[in-house]
Amino acid sequence: MKIIESIIKNVFNEDIKDIEYIPLGLTNDNYKVVTNSFNKYIVRIPKKGNEKIFKYSNEELVISALKNKDIDVQTLYYDNKSGIKITKYIENSKVFNESSLAIEKKISMVAEKLREIHKTSINSLKFNALEKLNVFKGKSLSLFPFEGTIIKNIENQYLKNNLVLCHNDLVNGNLLFDNKRLYIIDYEYAGMNNKMFDLASFISENDITDEKTILDFLKYYYLDKYSNDIFEDLKIWYIFNDILWTYWAKYMLEKDGKEIFNKIYYQKLNRANNLYNLWFEK
Repeated sequence: MKIIESIIKNVFNEDIKDIEYIPLGLTNDNYKVVTNSFNKYIVRIPKKGNEKIFKYSNEELVISALKNKDIDVQTLYYDNKSGIKITKYIENSKVFNESSLAIEKKISMVAEKLREIHKTSINSLKFNALEKLNVFKGKSLSLFPFEGTIIKNIENQYLKNNLVLCHNDLVNGNLLFDNKRLYIIDYEYAGMNNKMFDLASFISENDITDEKTILDFLKYYYLDKYSNDIFEDLKIWYIFNDILWTYWAKYMLEKDGKEIFNKIYYQKLNRANNLYNLWFEK
């Protein structure tokens, strides 16, 4: 990769000894780079067309706001035009579903980090999930018989809650654990949003359906402010997340044709239907 060699040379004045492709992420290509000085980096190269989806100057702003909060991996280089990013390589790190830590320990760590992100004062772009749903859905017919009910609830939630800085993309690969701590990485989707979207994003994107685990996570996040109404709200946001990303997967499948989007489409579609039947059709 000529572009990686050039950046490593220009930024760090080092030559590359080894490059290893890391097969994680749908919107970026990621590489582990080892230099002749035995320094190790992760280089993120956005896929073609990403500049039409993301505003990288916003991600740069968020990274800067979080840099002293012990949340993200240290960013060593950032190009806010292309989105190319170089971070420190974390030895022995594992993504959420591969970490050997107990599930209770992992969800408590995620809850603590999300509280810190949500308390961060910043003038970031808004992440309007309802607008994004309309973009992804386009002129498609509704896929869910309960879609209107869920969306009406979400509209009401947005009206009554203040927006906070949210990550908005808490997939497995964006949660890195080493033996001691958690790093939440990649802030391309970050923006001002209802914090319940983030909480539901973590639960849904990591395929957590066990109610005890969900309740434990919410209690770790809210501490003594937790109430049963919060779990009821979370159910709505969980299903909304699945509705949103079902249409996103359909949109991406029509645009890109990759089988992974077909898999995501059916996973989200089926789970949204199953959870609605479980929680609201009793």
